[in-house]
Amino acid sequence: MARVQFTFTATVRGSQITASGVLIGSDTVHGFDAAVTGGTGKFRGAEGEVHVQFLANNSSRFTYQLVS
Repeated sequence: MARVQFTFTATVRGSQITASGVLIGSDTVHGFDAAVTGGTGKFRGAEGEVHVQFLANNSSRFTYQLVS
């Protein structure tokens, strides 16, 4: 099993959301959760989490749950 620490940023309508977490990978992992650590523009000071789901054809779905 591999462990990977990561930080990633998504751009949404000119603003950014940043998230960070640890992925524990194996052949059976279909996604992971990460903490939203901030953002810019309308997402400045954002908090919450993002669920990343691995889909077919090397694509992913990001589902954000933000709290105000």
